Amino acid sequence: MSALSEALLRPRILLVTGKGGVGRSAAAAGWARVLAARGIPVLLTEAPPEDGKEADGHPPSALARLFGRDRLPSEVEQWTPGLSLRALSARRGQERFLGRALHTETLARAALGSEAIGRLLDAAPSLRELGIFHDLHLLLKDLDPRTRVIIDMPATGHALAATSVPRLLRRLIPAGPLHESLGHLESRLKDPDFAGALVVTLPEELPVTEGLELAGALRESGVKVAAFAMNRALELGLPPEESDALWARLSARPAPGRETLRRARESHRAREILAREAGAPVAELGESILPGDEAVLNHLMAEWERAGWGEGEGAPAPSWAPSPAQPLAPVAAIDAEAERLARAQLRGLAATRTIIVCCGAGGVGKTTTSAALAIAAARAGRRVLALTIDPSKRLAQCLGVERNPKAPVTLRDDRARAFGITGAGRLDAWMLDPRQVADDAVARIVQDPEAREAILRNSVYRHATALVSGMQEYTAMEALHSFLKDGRYDLVILDTPPSRHALDFLEAPSRLSAFLDGRIFRLFLPKEGGFVQRAASTLVQQVLTAVFGREFATDLVGFLGSAARLLRSLKGDVLGARESLASPDAAFLVVSSPAPAALEEAHYLQGRLAAMGLPLQGMILNRSLARLAGVAPETSGPLAPWAVREAAEASRHAEILAGLRSTGGGAWALALPPASRPEDEGGTLAELADDLLG
Repeated sequence: MSALSEALLRPRILLVTGKGGVGRSAAAAGWARVLAARGIPVLLTEAPPEDGKEADGHPPSALARLFGRDRLPSEVEQWTPGLSLRALSARRGQERFLGRALHTETLARAALGSEAIGRLLDAAPSLRELGIFHDLHLLLKDLDPRTRVIIDMPATGHALAATSVPRLLRRLIPAGPLHESLGHLESRLKDPDFAGALVVTLPEELPVTEGLELAGALRESGVKVAAFAMNRALELGLPPEESDALWARLSARPAPGRETLRRARESHRAREILAREAGAPVAELGESILPGDEAVLNHLMAEWERAGWGEGEGAPAPSWAPSPAQPLAPVAAIDAEAERLARAQLRGLAATRTIIVCCGAGGVGKTTTSAALAIAAARAGRRVLALTIDPSKRLAQCLGVERNPKAPVTLRDDRARAFGITGAGRLDAWMLDPRQVADDAVARIVQDPEAREAILRNSVYRHATALVSGMQEYTAMEALHSFLKDGRYDLVILDTPPSRHALDFLEAPSRLSAFLDGRIFRLFLPKEGGFVQRAASTLVQQVLTAVFGREFATDLVGFLGSAARLLRSLKGDVLGARESLASPDAAFLVVSSPAPAALEEAHYLQGRLAAMGLPLQGMILNRSLARLAGVAPETSGPLAPWAVREAAEASRHAEILAGLRSTGGGAWALALPPASRPEDEGGTLAELADDLLG
């Protein structure tokens, strides 16, 4: 057994995470299949975004899709000998914890049937993550102790927020059953024999950098990083001088084969960075050239076997090339007139709209697209704010802005000039800071200095605003409302989290509004009103005391009472921001890549936006080879098999683009190529800004 296998087998629970779009689900499933084949029992699981709302609220599960289904089962189900599947459930964990904390079944049933408690569980930041962890805790009790549990975690920022929940909530809740449970969970997550993380990345500099930052943050929170997996690694075996000569030739005139060579060169750079900085074993998982989920899963299983148990651990992925292909039939170029019209419509949006929201699956280039569109609009003379509500730090890095400033930061003059921004145009950037947004709202809404200071000093307020999970969505709407109201910007461009968390952001106003409904909210305040209301309020107070402990329950009730006006104002703000998103001043763009999973989420988002009354204007097929359709590949030389394969991919991407135009419900579609200089983020953004608006 290799050091890599030992590192991955040490923890009972393996948390698989990484940037969106790196193939976390496939990497987790492939490793699970390997363990099961070697006689090691394994449970593969994930936490769906919203229990019981999957059909109408969130896209299908990427992990479940690898096993031919839309969702993982709600109960443990054996898939193959040694491999079982089961979804984690936040609501089930919350209900089971309430039942234990309240002691009596009668009171537990009454609490679980209470509309007020249900709305609290939906609205309160981080209680969802808490329910998931408790469901996992109960699940482990029923499993054979030899069973390894592999959890497909959310993307970078949300995964880190989830693992920090026990520590942050424990500070918030100083005593009681929940405090004790959180302490137990926090200690378990810090035990390297119980929990460890597998950080999945791609062989590109930015995903590797983000993976290393995630690993550092996990280590700071006490979670051991067991290993890294560099997915879709590529090694062509070309001498450096031959690679450089080929690159110079293909860069002068993009042609089939260029993207393969770029990815191989990126793999080499990424390999050197990980070897130097990972601080943990690294598995290189070569790319599958066969389409389909089953083929990808079988390929990754073989790659994990090679990396984990094969010879020469740590060596690059083996050199290989696709089999010789039949000559391609001529493929027509993409519709140039449709591309021109799409750019004209995008120019119109950038020149006239107040809000543009970029959304899509993880790893499709939403952040880069958002930043490039912001640059293009600023070039045209508009005052633009690029705002990210994704916990990822990527947008700030792209634009050269330091992290977590207290207010939006204007690009430095030299950087603005490098992006071509001159004259009246201005570009500010900001990564949402929930605490800062909340503090600004208190200062604006609460006029009385003593009342304002009392809220800011309140322990419930101070600790709750430190929670990223949940607070991110609420404060994003408050920030958007504030920026729209003060008129400082002509255009706000929102860079959203991956699809499922973008939907959380869009649904946050309705969750907060449901909790702050006067009929419900009064039940959390000191008992008043008629008999029925007082009885319901008594039940709520019993639940709060039993779960959170008397001290925190008292602090919470006190905070809700003193901050009632603040909360009602915030409710109005977030509902107002939500109305702005549905207005003619707003436009939504769905960004996708040609990957089947990304396209599936793009179509799903298209339907959800329509159902929510939000204005979808366009779809961007990013990292696409569609523009190479009709360009004949070279059939000789070291890249010949790859060039033929890329020509076939270009044809497929052109068909996808045409399909997006025909099924977009009136929305236009535009193709963008892969970055030509991924190592130069500033240059890439400038080129993409040129490309987007033509």
